[in-house]
Amino acid sequence: MNSVRLAILLSSLIASDSIWSQFYFAKTFGGALEDGGLCVAETHSGLFIAGGYTGSFGQGASDAFLVVVNPLGWWQWEKTYGGPDVDRINSIVWRGSLGYAVGFTKSNPDANYIPWLLCIQDNGDTIFTRTYPGSSWSWFSSVVSGDSSLYLAGVSYDSIGRAFGAVWKLDTLGHVNWQAQFPQIGSEEVQFLDLCLLNDSLMVVGGTTYTPSDLQAILVFFNRKTGELLYYDIFGNSAMEEYLTGLSFDGIKIWYCGYVVNPLNNRISPLIGSFLATTMTNQTAPYYFHPQFNNRYNDIFCTGPDDYAVATSSQVIGLGLSLAAVLNYQDDNFLWSTNLGVSGYNSANSILRTSDNGFLIAGEISGTGPGLRALLIWKIDSLGQTVAQPSVQINEAASEELFTILYRPEGLWINNKTGFLTGSALELFDLSGRLLYKLKSSELQTDIFIPRAILPGMGFLRYAEGSQCWVKKFVIVP
Repeated sequence: MNSVRLAILLSSLIASDSIWSQFYFAKTFGGALEDGGLCVAETHSGLFIAGGYTGSFGQGASDAFLVVVNPLGWWQWEKTYGGPDVDRINSIVWRGSLGYAVGFTKSNPDANYIPWLLCIQDNGDTIFTRTYPGSSWSWFSSVVSGDSSLYLAGVSYDSIGRAFGAVWKLDTLGHVNWQAQFPQIGSEEVQFLDLCLLNDSLMVVGGTTYTPSDLQAILVFFNRKTGELLYYDIFGNSAMEEYLTGLSFDGIKIWYCGYVVNPLNNRISPLIGSFLATTMTNQTAPYYFHPQFNNRYNDIFCTGPDDYAVATSSQVIGLGLSLAAVLNYQDDNFLWSTNLGVSGYNSANSILRTSDNGFLIAGEISGTGPGLRALLIWKIDSLGQTVAQPSVQINEAASEELFTILYRPEGLWINNKTGFLTGSALELFDLSGRLLYKLKSSELQTDIFIPRAILPGMGFLRYAEGSQCWVKKFVIVP
């Protein structure tokens, strides 16, 4: 008789949409001081990575901070990057097996902010770093990947302190192909905060432009092959101050989001609108919400024509806190929202669609993390389901070994080490996501037997307690 053994593998290696779309979590990371997440990406191996800053760890006053979790939210690694002063990651993109994070570095209190590019492997090891010094303070705000290049947006100050919106095209080794700035001449100053690619030759960059008497939102269109300025539009209410912080393309329209400040009372309200990509003209006038609360839209991600989700920070009047929130729209109509936060300042800063059709968010959260403020990695499903409060993880992975699993010719024996809770369930799936076997909490025993006849050659065991889920992939090897 051939011997048979059971190989139990980490669940994040492979899964079907029908399984993974059920998972959601909110985890906080950091130390005793202030830490935050400003950007998020999904790696080529399906891990989730958030970047931002930490005041709790590292060498300087504030270091760049990267944290990686698997699709269940379990900690994989975290690292700090930077020197003795202030360093920050504002944006990250994954390309093949490498990640590219951008922001700024500052070597000492008297030095300038310098645009900073880090190329890393999926274990956080640095492949190379590049800096791009200018005549004065400068930094990268956003990075995207297209064709064989990286496209970056940010701000570059000249020697007399005037701000120019700046755009760079780099190769994957960090060498500059071209650099452009706006305005080329004139008294207005500009900061670019986000960008997106529209087609093989067109890109759009957004931000804010200001003169001594006015501050408005701006969109600028460039030829992405040459850096040539093609068109720009400055828009907004002259009595308000507009900031455009997020851009996304749904295939037809360019959607933008941001916020508006009323200079009379400093109240902040969100704005959102769209441009037609084919004509580079305003399709919908910016929609302004009444500036009664301090609410802002930080980032937007399109999932289809007129379908998008927005990451926000929303103040709760009378309770002394702001919420990290996500709002989802379908056909430009509100569909659902979800939020986190129990005290202090909370903000959802970056959002993307994950490969399982959920949403992944990076942000900052107070009151539930390890210190004054924590980096938040937040995963919600496609219907907005989330957890009531974040769980804290610091420097080490949560235990994944809940069961002893033993294969015998007659079937699979499972021993639970911790005991089953009310509302828990154990399920067996094949690789297509088809449910083969299920036991509810009332049917669960310390030792569980699953007959060989219903075991697939490869599959998943899923154990759920409330909003927490654990999954193990197994392979029966003859």
